[in-house]
Parts: sequence; structure tokens; C-alpha cells
Amino acid sequence: MDQKSKIRFAIFFFIVAVLSFIYAVINDYMIKRNGVETVGIVMYESVNTWYESIFHPYTDPIVTYSDSNGKYYTISDCGNCHKIGDKVPVIYDANNPKNALINTKSSGLNHTHYSIGFIVLFILSQILIRKNIL
Repeated sequence: MDQKSKIRFAIFFFIVAVLSFIYAVINDYMIKRNGVETVGIVMYESVNTWYESIFHPYTDPIVTYSDSNGKYYTISDCGNCHKIGDKVPVIYDANNPKNALINTKSSGLNHTHYSIGFIVLFILSQILIRKNIL
């Protein structure tokens, strides 16, 4: 792969990452703006398949919440943000209750972490390409 192709590939990867990030931010904004507030309870998800037990031997914290009709849904929580049994504020889309977010300050950090990670990866890839390592 020549130098220009490597640079194009890195730029393409960066653009896809940025567009994914922008979509997530807009989606969260729309849920916060038009969503329905409820309270969820932090629980743990069990590992059900052999694939999950090999590649994800730990369990991910999840929050269970219900919509206005009493139907229950789950959403992933950040690893160490809350303890089992904690009640956390959840906002969900009234038209699609599966589309929800945890409404805490720690949940907003995910976007910041992703954007910093994308920028660092892009800069690192550019350095490696220019030094002909990548």
C-alpha cells in the first residue's frame, strides 16, 4: 500500500468514527429533549452463551427500567459508575422505549472519552504513516 492510500484510509477511518460520534451525540440530545423520564435499577447481566463466557468472562452492569405501559427494558451501564441495587434516572424515547440513556453526569463522559480516543488514534496513525511504520 503506497503512502497516499494509507493516508486516505486513515482519513476515511477518522471520518467514519467522527460521523458515528456525531450520530450518538444527536441521538442522546433528542432523547433528553423529547424523552420520558423514569427510574431504573442497576442489576447484572448473566453470561448466557459459550462465546460470551470465553470472550467476556465478566458480567456487564445493566439498568432495568419500565415504560409508561409497564413493559420492562434494559440498558447497559458503565462498569463502575453505580452499584447493584442503585436507582438511576433513565430517559427513554416514548415512540421507541428501547432507545434510552442513563441520565447521569458519568454517562455523558462516554462521548468525551470516545472523541478523545478517536483524535489520539488519528494522530497516532498519521505519525506512523509518515514514518513508514504503518
